Amino acid sequence: MNKLYGMLGLAQKAGKVAAGTYLVKQAFLYETACLLIIAEDTSERTALEFTALAQKANVKCIIYGDKAQLGKAIGKPPKNLIAVNDSGFAAAILKIYGEDA
Repeated sequence: MNKLYGMLGLAQKAGKVAAGTYLVKQAFLYETACLLIIAEDTSERTALEFTALAQKANVKCIIYGDKAQLGKAIGKPPKNLIAVNDSGFAAAILKIYGEDA
């Protein structure tokens, strides 16, 4: 399995992940989001809405993987959005993402 998905799984086990539209909005509302991950197969409207939320909150945003892969990485059904609510996990994921790019 990809290192980025492995790190997402660890963040999920640590309770530092919000997945899905509602929970990600809550993470932005309560200012806990440190990183936003959007699935490549998310609708354009949803992607634009959450990219704008991330910019407003000054949170980094990456587009990576598809819904099924993101959901599987955190042991859930397919998810189009994931917020990482820990700066350490966010930094580790961004480092891995930079290596993959």
